[in-house]
Amino acid sequence: MREELNSLFTLIDRATLLEDVLNKLENKVASIQYSLDLKNKICNWVVLKKAAKDIGISPSALRQRIKRHQYPENIVWRQKEITGRISINMATIGEYL
Repeated sequence: MREELNSLFTLIDRATLLEDVLNKLENKVASIQYSLDLKNKICNWVVLKKAAKDIGISPSALRQRIKRHQYPENIVWRQKEITGRISINMATIGEYL
């Protein structure tokens, strides 16, 4: 009986250690996912024409939505110069469709 009890406590201790290891791994995975999400938001800018095709609307419709201020500048779209190309952030536009 005493050996069984000691064996049970040993299993409980191991389970606790494994739970701690699992929590640490889950935190690392969450941290990596957060980093990847940030990277995607930074690197996911495409020209307006390609973005329109990818989301299934015409480039002029997308341009009109930008002119009507439906999308926040520098979050969903950006334009470096007044006569320059408009870029769309594909990682954030889905939140505003």
